[in-house]
Amino acid sequence: MIDIETLGKSEFAPLVSIGAIEFKPEDNKALGREFYQVVDLGESVIGYDIDVDTLKWWMQQSDKAREVFKEQGQPMQSALIMFSQFINQIAKNDDFRIWARGDLDFKILEHNCKLCNVNIPWEYNQKRDSRTFIEELIDFCPCFQEENDNEHNALSDAIYEALKVMHIMSYLRKI
Repeated sequence: MIDIETLGKSEFAPLVSIGAIEFKPEDNKALGREFYQVVDLGESVIGYDIDVDTLKWWMQQSDKAREVFKEQGQPMQSALIMFSQFINQIAKNDDFRIWARGDLDFKILEHNCKLCNVNIPWEYNQKRDSRTFIEELIDFCPCFQEENDNEHNALSDAIYEALKVMHIMSYLRKI
């Protein structure tokens, strides 16, 4: 599961951070390896579309969520190379699938990988949409108890989404 934080809502939005968690929805076992990287905003905003509404939204978020802007980021290309290496380690399995909440995170990451000359670490047919999966099925799968104590942190959001997918898959296997 991947999640990103940005300063916009288009594929040309500047990246703030990238989070990813290894998981196998069909196993419903413990989560695997984690990836989290803040991107250097000084570099990531040049030539990108900063969305004013998104900036206003960030200003209204909790102090904890806005901590990302105080963290030392990596240059865009370095962050994407590390992310690509992380995904490639996981993708060695034949049944590899990569999940994100909707298509926008994929589009933003793919756009940035192309700009930075970094290989996109997935194929088109490996992408999965957790938003559609969760929103269509969560009402049929009671008792999801998890809370996301660190909303709008890319890794925390990825973990929370992965847990929801695993919960639904576990419940569906029982019926």
